[in-house]
Amino acid sequence: MEFTTPLWRSGDHLMVPANSVIRDSSITSIRGKRIGLIHGNAYPSLDAAAEKGTIKTARAVSMRMLMEMLDRGRLDAVVVNRHTVHHYLSLLEFKASDYKILDPPLYEFDLSVAVHKNQPELLKMLNKFIEQSHNDGFLQQLEARWFDAEYIQDERLPEFAESPSPTQ
Repeated sequence: MEFTTPLWRSGDHLMVPANSVIRDSSITSIRGKRIGLIHGNAYPSLDAAAEKGTIKTARAVSMRMLMEMLDRGRLDAVVVNRHTVHHYLSLLEFKASDYKILDPPLYEFDLSVAVHKNQPELLKMLNKFIEQSHNDGFLQQLEARWFDAEYIQDERLPEFAESPSPTQ
């Protein structure tokens, strides 16, 4: 498997109620707190802190369960992805203004497309398209349209500029 040039950089953050005393995502700030995690995902720094007893964790099989636990005060924070959290809040009918996303992110990673190693031409075409889309702002517009908190809350759709096809 080969991977394209990254489309975006993403990150997992802690999300807390808007009135929370937790101010950032450092282990010091969350000492003794109960953190909600998605069952089956690995969270190296949080898992290590939980093993040492520095924090408490609760795992759930869905974001809905974690959000309901956070909303009811059974959790102090949940781990969310900055690119998907606003979609989940909207889908689950939670008000984004009732929560805050803490910085710095717990983890950051590149989002790329996986391409079969026997498809070098496809990889080349995708990389060309991604490079052009970074340069002309198309990927930033796409990110704003589908991942921007203001879009989700206000249902505003930014206009898309024409972007070249990968074969041009």
